[in-house]
This record gives sequence, structure tokens and C-alpha cells, in this order.
Amino acid sequence: MLDDTFILEEYKLELIMRDTDVQVHVVVIIEKDSKRNVGRRQNTYKLKQV
Repeated sequence: MLDDTFILEEYKLELIMRDTDVQVHVVVIIEKDSKRNVGRRQNTYKLKQV
């Protein structure tokens, strides 16, 4: 097990839906050892119609 700690400064999740498309944008900001680290991810998904 890792003994690693950090401070979660911000977690943001945005979804935009249109018809069968979904756009997802995620931002995570953490601080460790007085250094800020930013992670971002964006993707588009197709929803299945039922």
C-alpha cells in the first residue's frame, strides 16, 4: 500500500448532451509538496438508442 497524500483543490465534470452524442470534460487539480498538478480529459461518446 502506498502512503501518499495530496490535497484535492478542484474536481469539475461537465456533460453536454445532444441527440445521441455526449461530450464529457473533466478537470482535476491536486496539490502535493507545494506543487499544483492539473489533469484534463475530454471525450465524445455515442449513446445507443433503445
